[in-house]
Amino acid sequence: MECYKSLNEIQKEEIQEFIDQCSRFDHTCQEVYLGSEFQAYPDMHYFYLEREEEKLTGFLYLYADQKTTAEVSAWVDPQKRRRGIFTRLLGAALEEMKKFSYQKLLFKTEKAFSGAEKILEKYPVTLSHQEFHMLADPQAETAEREIPGFSIREAKEEELGTLAEIMEAAFAEEDFEAKEHVKATYRAETALLFTALYREVPVGCVAVDTSGKSNYLYALCIDPKAQGKGYGRKMLCQAIKKLRSYSQKKISLDVDEENQTALPLYESCGFRQVSHLVYYAMKL
Repeated sequence: MECYKSLNEIQKEEIQEFIDQCSRFDHTCQEVYLGSEFQAYPDMHYFYLEREEEKLTGFLYLYADQKTTAEVSAWVDPQKRRRGIFTRLLGAALEEMKKFSYQKLLFKTEKAFSGAEKILEKYPVTLSHQEFHMLADPQAETAEREIPGFSIREAKEEELGTLAEIMEAAFAEEDFEAKEHVKATYRAETALLFTALYREVPVGCVAVDTSGKSNYLYALCIDPKAQGKGYGRKMLCQAIKKLRSYSQKKISLDVDEENQTALPLYESCGFRQVSHLVYYAMKL
């Protein structure tokens, strides 16, 4: 078994091809972030690979931007399943998590993958939450209301503290380490951070992971004190326009299925559901 703290570009390409192979077989479309900029511990191993005669047969990835909870995604060669590959990969990852005192693991899977529940039967998991993975329709035209004084641009270093405060306020009920996220996003070569301004005062932000097949939007937030004024929709529409001016990549995001505020907003901006993500939690 191979274990890595980070991956080089050749490894990322090989792993992405392997994930694509598994996804075609399972009729799934989950995207995976193969960077390590947002991980909580630089000395922790996050990538686990198993091979047979040098050919990749299994891959497991820990996403751990928090210090108490990590998220796991895994893929196994369709022709090599039921041979204990996932069990071995997960066992190695769990041993690593113990060294760093993690308390909870979230198994990330897709509703389209019918084998998930059978695989997880042997683990003490409970349903945590579900999300929709959405793609922006490139042909969709969205009506954008004019808001005089509103604009977005790429973030400046001197406003990172303000953006972190906005994130902390917007995600107050979540275990979200805003300061680290903002700094890591701003510094990452494969990410963008946009600031939303009203009369040149920051009122929100949106981050973009540019490393995958799509430009993935995350951490979309408006200062709670400025909500209810249409800034969220305006920020999203302008971010989409900027990204399309930068590249031809698709644009994607995830939204909690119970978020009845964000879901209709995204749909009205041309996003459509392409995958149903399911998360199972296990205490460690």
